[in-house]
Amino acid sequence: MSSAKKLTILLLLLTLLLVAMLALRPERTQIELQVHLIDNTLTQSLDGQRRYFLVESNDTGKQLINVPPTTNCQVGEVITVQKVLTEQQDIYYRFISCP
Repeated sequence: MSSAKKLTILLLLLTLLLVAMLALRPERTQIELQVHLIDNTLTQSLDGQRRYFLVESNDTGKQLINVPPTTNCQVGEVITVQKVLTEQQDIYYRFISCP
């Protein structure tokens, strides 16, 4: 067998292996949660404003969530967030809505 044929077969096998790995990878998991808003902080930086919510629930403990600066929920409200588990098993929280 010539080296060109061996190289072609090797590349084909590697491509098939890559396709199989991508097809079998775990997907993102997204769960909506109701959490209590503990603190609402608006900060000013050189590139604009940023708003952070400090939230707490029995499932998540205390978490700091980055939200759009125009969002204005009141401290003490129960808000909806989305818990996202990535393919790399990282967890982050995304703001969904105020009541």
